[in-house]
Amino acid sequence: MLYRVDYTLALLLAGAIVTVVAGRWRAAIDGARVARGYLVATAAIVAVRVVVLVARDALGVTWIPDLVGPLAGDLGVVLVGAIYGLAVLDRGRGDAAAVLRAPELRFALCLSAGIGFVLTVIGSARSIEFMRGFFTESGYSHGFLYFIMAIELLGGIALVLPWRWLVLAAVAGLAIDMFGAVYTHLHNGDPLDDSTGAIGQLLRLAPLAVLTVKGRRARVAVGLAAVGCAALAVAGSALIRRDAAVAAAAPADELTYFVGDWGCAGAFASGVAIAADLHAERVAGGSWLLVRHDDRPPHGYHALAEWSHGRAGWIASWQDAGGARAFHATGWQADQLVWEGGSNGARDQRFLYRRIDDATLEIGYETGGPAAWRRIDTLTCRRGRPG
Repeated sequence: MLYRVDYTLALLLAGAIVTVVAGRWRAAIDGARVARGYLVATAAIVAVRVVVLVARDALGVTWIPDLVGPLAGDLGVVLVGAIYGLAVLDRGRGDAAAVLRAPELRFALCLSAGIGFVLTVIGSARSIEFMRGFFTESGYSHGFLYFIMAIELLGGIALVLPWRWLVLAAVAGLAIDMFGAVYTHLHNGDPLDDSTGAIGQLLRLAPLAVLTVKGRRARVAVGLAAVGCAALAVAGSALIRRDAAVAAAAPADELTYFVGDWGCAGAFASGVAIAADLHAERVAGGSWLLVRHDDRPPHGYHALAEWSHGRAGWIASWQDAGGARAFHATGWQADQLVWEGGSNGARDQRFLYRRIDDATLEIGYETGGPAAWRRIDTLTCRRGRPG
């Protein structure tokens, strides 16, 4: 799944449109059959995501294609969009209500959202150093991080239990959590895409709440509750956040060198030429450096990196079409800054930044690990000029 809000919303809209078109084409909707089919499809997608996680990350299986997990996540978003499509049909056709009232449909939403939160906690645990650094730079304590992880784990489990009151309580608590996540990113000055996961879960929790609350005014009640959850999230974040977050920002001379636009040119190890553009800017009150990398045609690699040097040390994340990777550094060594890390806690990749002078920077990317680093490409970048 591409980690972008617009991509998520496009998938959601696609699911809604297909459902509306198919529903209007059919003379009638067999509510029980559709609901059972929806549950089976949701369970299959959840099963694929869990199997991929266990096989690749726990058992070390390497033959599963990288696209399997993201594709399953994309299909899950499309299925959520189908719920919104059914709600549109329900406004004009009463037979769609039979699908929405079916217990199988509500359980499918519980399963999708619940397992999603559990998988999120597993991902946070596997990237705990990055998460600790992010919470520190956002002004939160490490204890609060563990509290949030516990809420998401217990809330995800509660969603699949049979008691409606417990499901509603879990939805409310998780909604506050997700609104808080979105607000934290906005407060930090992070790109909206950093809130993609939280927004996606809110889009699951909303119809689940409507289907769980009984009564004709369920939508109104859920809407008012959502406003209340958002207000509690903002107020709670403001109360918990420490003013010390800005004080933990990197010293001005540590990362300021990279700020600005760079034009880069170089080659892969094979000799094939490559060119790229870099843009770096300070965000979150100066505590983070946001770095964008965009290859020039004919190559099409694009990445977004976030660097920080604060109480948690030198930490960074790289996000591209292949997912997110966590990195650490020991800081500047003479004129060189080296980030080492990789996916799932591995240490098999590194980026080497060598400061040649105030306007010239050399970047190298290597893989293989400390025992056998192998250079993949090298770029020479010049400030404000095409490479």
